[in-house]
Amino acid sequence: MITVDPKLESGTWFTHPDEDSIQFKIRPTSIYSINKTPGEKFDITLPDVVDMYLYCLLDWKGIGGPDNKGLKCTKENKMAFLNQYDALASFVVTKASEMKSELVEAQEAKNLKKSQPGETTKQEKPVAKTA
Repeated sequence: MITVDPKLESGTWFTHPDEDSIQFKIRPTSIYSINKTPGEKFDITLPDVVDMYLYCLLDWKGIGGPDNKGLKCTKENKMAFLNQYDALASFVVTKASEMKSELVEAQEAKNLKKSQPGETTKQEKPVAKTA
């Protein structure tokens, strides 16, 4: 069975370390952006980073428009923010990638634990020895 954790899609709030008044609600990067085989060269292009940023940034606090009112976290506003504050936008992508890495590591540890010698899984049942 494949399980899905809806909490991951709802995101986690992070405060930017250099801007206490700015918070971002971020979800992990999608699986395609993190999976690679060991030793494989993994180039991320600018469109990939923009897609990750748009996908992972769910909401924000402390971001305002020219009228100093809160700015909604829409695709258009995300792009404007990215174009004007790329260092802060980089924080979003970095956090989302870290979140996904932690999830992948946790899943690998869980899989490793399941496959430890002497343990059985649903697919593997001990065979009784016959005389």
